[in-house]
Amino acid sequence: MQDYETTLHINRNENCFFSSSAQKSLEEARTRLMMVMVSFVVCFSIITLRIVNLSVFTAGPEPRDSSIVAADRSAGRADITDRQGIILATSVHTASLYAIPKRILDLAEAVQKLKSVFPSISEKTLKEKLTSPKSFVWLKRNLTPAEHAQTLKLGLPGLEFSREEKRIYPQGSTTSHVIGLTDIDGHGIAGVENFFDAELRNSNTPLQLSIDTRAQHIVREELIKAVKHFDAAGANCIILDANTSEVVSMVSVPDFDPSGVNQAEAKQLFNTNTLAAQEMGSIFKILTVAMGVESGAVKMSNMYDARQPIKAAGFKINDFRGKKRWLSAPEVFIYSSNIGTVKMAQDMGLKYQRTFFKKMGLLSPTQIELAEKAMPQRPEVWRDINTLTMSYGYGLGVTPLQFTNSIASVVNGGVLRTPTLLKQTNPVEGERVLSEKTSDTMRRLLRLSVKRGTGRKANASGYLIGGKSGTANSQDGGVYVTKNANRSSFVGAFPIHKPKYVILVTLDKPQGTAETFGYSTGGWTAAPTTKGIVERIAPILGIQPIDENAPNIKNATYIDLHPKQAIVGRIQLTPATYRLP
Repeated sequence: MQDYETTLHINRNENCFFSSSAQKSLEEARTRLMMVMVSFVVCFSIITLRIVNLSVFTAGPEPRDSSIVAADRSAGRADITDRQGIILATSVHTASLYAIPKRILDLAEAVQKLKSVFPSISEKTLKEKLTSPKSFVWLKRNLTPAEHAQTLKLGLPGLEFSREEKRIYPQGSTTSHVIGLTDIDGHGIAGVENFFDAELRNSNTPLQLSIDTRAQHIVREELIKAVKHFDAAGANCIILDANTSEVVSMVSVPDFDPSGVNQAEAKQLFNTNTLAAQEMGSIFKILTVAMGVESGAVKMSNMYDARQPIKAAGFKINDFRGKKRWLSAPEVFIYSSNIGTVKMAQDMGLKYQRTFFKKMGLLSPTQIELAEKAMPQRPEVWRDINTLTMSYGYGLGVTPLQFTNSIASVVNGGVLRTPTLLKQTNPVEGERVLSEKTSDTMRRLLRLSVKRGTGRKANASGYLIGGKSGTANSQDGGVYVTKNANRSSFVGAFPIHKPKYVILVTLDKPQGTAETFGYSTGGWTAAPTTKGIVERIAPILGIQPIDENAPNIKNATYIDLHPKQAIVGRIQLTPATYRLP
């Protein structure tokens, strides 16, 4: 019995020892098995991803079209942003579908199934493509995710996918004329996309523009509203930084959606701001008066006889709703007297006028980062009659951008800079074209025009707009159309005592309303549109309302409308004398 218990005790101890060793072995085996399983899962995942990549995005060995190879190797087209960093253009990866015709097993089945996914492609087109003798044919470029998934589910042999990039424009029509677009192969064909095509294709650094998307949306909304209200054919607006010539906003309506450009009409693709070289009408008088003040020929004490029309070269130059009396120089400006402006131009002469317009950048194309820009329309032979008509805005056609930039130099102290669509960190110095004194005088006149002249309806309370309205007759086949075919404009700057921004608004063929008493001129249509824009964008651009009755503001903007002693040649007149008809 004792031997049995001893033996049992020894066996129990041995069993305990065996159990511990077995457990350790099992744990090691389990660990090894887990490592094998993890390795298997990783390898399987890699193989699966590779198969998906090859089957979905790789063109395969058959098609060697250069566009496929380029798309697969592309590092990506750089983004375009506004001045705040908001994306205006970017690229996303897409799958494009092509077929290898010789691998199509059942033509009827393939056509039927593809038609269910792509109803816009006709059966005839599908049959032609799928029976083509070519080694491969494109069926649809830049598929949507849904189209991609649905095509995969078809399970048709002979269909392959290529990985490509598609350009998208988050702001849609709002920036269409500025940004432009690319073709299906990713090459820039319009706007900034075209001008900077090489840089965008070879860089991963975003291209930052001077455009402010917030202002752009507001301007577009206000222009569309004005077009509807005045039943106009279109409208355009330019806003420039007065001191750097950066384009803060550039809108031309009608516009287009870059994603649906194939459905756009020619007029939607036309960027009026840079492509329309047109006569500006009375807003051009700003340059005539500035030229006269700079030359010394026009003084604020000068008087001009505006009682009778001027006859020249078979033409009769008259005033629209004229005063029929002597006018002081400020009155010529704020009442927009054609007669008075012509007499100012006569005092300076043809040669001086042509030299001045050249210096202001009006006789050659404006340099801007767009391919879409027009040549100015200038006379081949500059005659005396041209000097007279140009003084009040006829006979010289310039683009809205070109004209707005010249006005920036008039109000910013007299410095002309090249307009740009790129955000500036170190603005260029520019070229002095006017004296500080002339610029100061013009700012005062522009403010007076809004307070008491034809630009009164642009007077946005608190934002101290100075500017001028104007109206030009449109042409049809070289003949002026004088009925219901005006181009009505307002150009101005704000705040006028220290201008930060210059704005030009133009409505094409606006119609008068009961509210405007049937008038469709710039003072009745473009001026109130400008007011609406400025009141909305000024706070966004960081401009605080100003008390125009403050002494320092009055001192910076005041000018005498009726000088105490007016000069006509060598004769001095008093207000009581020259204000008589």
